[in-house]
Amino acid sequence: NNSLDLSGIPLTAKDMERLSSYLQSNAGRVSSVELCFTELTDEAFLQLLPTLSALPLLNTLSLNGNRLTKAVLRDLTDTLKDPEKFPSVTWIDLGNNVDIFCLPQPFL
Repeated sequence: NNSLDLSGIPLTAKDMERLSSYLQSNAGRVSSVELCFTELTDEAFLQLLPTLSALPLLNTLSLNGNRLTKAVLRDLTDTLKDPEKFPSVTWIDLGNNVDIFCLPQPFL
């Protein structure tokens, strides 16, 4: 199983550094990242975004139940528009966050 599931574990800024390092070290193996209900904030997500978007096999990214706001959608959308980023992603779950009620067209 090439899934990294940290769901339900509150993550700090220090954890983001460790997570980013781990993902970079295992980039060729990770196909699913689940960070549901980890108290992930916009700032922490944006710190992690460059690493996540560079994972060549990542197809599922679950971010539901966090503290993300629609402010991160622009960065995420811009990243998704870049053909070099998120090459294998087919599913991103942003449900149950602070104020993200609908997804921009690129997600659909």
